[in-house]
Amino acid sequence: MAHRRRWPWILAGIAATVILTIVALLLLSARLSPPPPEPSQPVELREIPAAWLAPEPLSPPQTQGRSEAEPNDPDGERTFTGTLVFTSGGRPFGQETYTLRVSERGGIRLETSGVFSFKVLFATVRITFEQALQAKRNGQLVSYTLETKGPLGFGNQAIETRVENETAVIAQGDETRRVPIVPERTFVLGTFSTYAILPILLAGHGDAPTTYEILMFGGPPGARRDEEGSGALPEMTVTGASTALLRIEDRELRAERYEIRSEMGPSSLLARDDEFLGLLAEGPDADLLVYRSDFLPNGIDLVEPIPP
Repeated sequence: MAHRRRWPWILAGIAATVILTIVALLLLSARLSPPPPEPSQPVELREIPAAWLAPEPLSPPQTQGRSEAEPNDPDGERTFTGTLVFTSGGRPFGQETYTLRVSERGGIRLETSGVFSFKVLFATVRITFEQALQAKRNGQLVSYTLETKGPLGFGNQAIETRVENETAVIAQGDETRRVPIVPERTFVLGTFSTYAILPILLAGHGDAPTTYEILMFGGPPGARRDEEGSGALPEMTVTGASTALLRIEDRELRAERYEIRSEMGPSSLLARDDEFLGLLAEGPDADLLVYRSDFLPNGIDLVEPIPP
C-alpha cells in the first residue's frame, strides 16, 4: 500500500533543504576542501529513576500524567529536557536537544536545536536548526517557528506559523499560506522533538484512541494535504498504552508503548508516564529510530515477547 512508503518520503523531505547545498558543494569542490565531519555534541548521561526499572507487575500501565524524573516548581511548571539521536538503517543522521516546559498557566513551550547530517561522496553536509513551539495546556497551537541553516548559506529557510481563530497562518520566505484548522484537534509535526509533547497530552487517556489533524513541516511536497487535493489535513491516530520492556545492559526498563497510524505508515512511540523515550518505525519500506541518548546511550533494545 502507498502509505508504507511514507517514512522514506519523510526522511527525503527532511533532507529537501540539503539538495541545493549538495549541488553547491559539488560545484565548489574544485576550490574548496570539505571540512572533516564535526563530532556529535557530548551528551551527559542521566540516571534512570529506580521506579522505571523492572521487576514490576507487567499489567497494562496506568499512566499517571507525571514523570518520575522531572523537578518540581513552586509555580506548578514542569520541565523536561532531553537529547535525541536519529538513525535510519542503523546509521545516525542527526541529533537534537530540547527543553519542554508545561504548566496550566503558561501552557506548553518547546525550544529545540539540533543538526541533520548527511554523508555525500567526499563531504558531510550539516544542516543546523532551531525550533520553538507554543501551545495551550490542552495542546492547541499558538505559534511555531523553525529556522534551518546550511553551509555557505545554502539550505537556509525560516518558517513562522501563528494561529488566528481557526486558521494557521504560515509564512515561509515570500509566501504566506492560510490553512483552515480545527484548533483543538490539530497537532504540529516539526522536528522529532515535537513527538515529546504527545505523552503529556495522552497521559491518563488509557487505551482510548486519539486522532489529530497534523500540520507537517519539513515533510515531502503534498504532505500537508490529502492525496485527493481537497485541502484537508492528514490525520494521525494514536492508540495506547500497552506495556513495553527495554533492555539496558543487565537491567530492564518498563515503559508505555503507543501505536501511531497515519499516512506516513505505522510507528511506535515509547514513553514512561509523560516522559518521551523514543520513536521507531520498522517494516519493508521503513527503518527509523529516534531515541533519548541521555537515558539510552546504546539505543532501544526491546524485549519481545514480554515474559509473563
